[in-house]
Amino acid sequence: MSPADHLIYGALWLSFGAGHSMLAGATAQRGLGRVFGRWHRLAYNGIALVHIGAIYFVGQLLLAKRDVAWLLWPPLAWGLDVMMVAGVVLIVAATGGYRLAAFAGLAQLSGDEEDDDQRLRVTGLNRFVRHPLYTGVLMAMWGGVRSDFGLATAIWGTVYIVVGSRIEERRLLKRFGRNYAMYLRRVPALIPWRSPSRRPTLAASPPSSSEGP
Repeated sequence: MSPADHLIYGALWLSFGAGHSMLAGATAQRGLGRVFGRWHRLAYNGIALVHIGAIYFVGQLLLAKRDVAWLLWPPLAWGLDVMMVAGVVLIVAATGGYRLAAFAGLAQLSGDEEDDDQRLRVTGLNRFVRHPLYTGVLMAMWGGVRSDFGLATAIWGTVYIVVGSRIEERRLLKRFGRNYAMYLRRVPALIPWRSPSRRPTLAASPPSSSEGP
């Protein structure tokens, strides 16, 4: 993969990160809601899927004639396979901790918008890391690296997740204030490296159940 290809692919990921972050946090009255009303979350998810699909398609075009699968040392290949599978399992487990109807955009169609002033509540995997869904995606991406294209996707996807999670947390700080600031101090973002005694014991749904990645 040439430096020019990397720059083009990276610019596409940058466009996704910028667009995805700017459109996030909408309600029926603000952001995408001004155009789509109660359909804003469905529109947000649809735009994201089309955008990421276009990035993948262009990436394939850039590399279709010269991307060759790597010949990996078998134990390394097996280790990457385990990481990828574990990442997928983590994604499924993390998704189960969210209000799926609101996450997908179906709850908003019936007018079931979450209250911006609701109390911060933390359970499940969010007691160990602030973004378990992102952790699963990172594991799946890096576990799936088998070529230059896979490596480029993992690199730029990681940049997006790190930067995007910081932007998301700024919104959550405004929404939950001091409680979320305390949560930031006590719980790591992506890797559960702190001791259990430092984890919060707040109850109910995860803090970003309506935000999503």
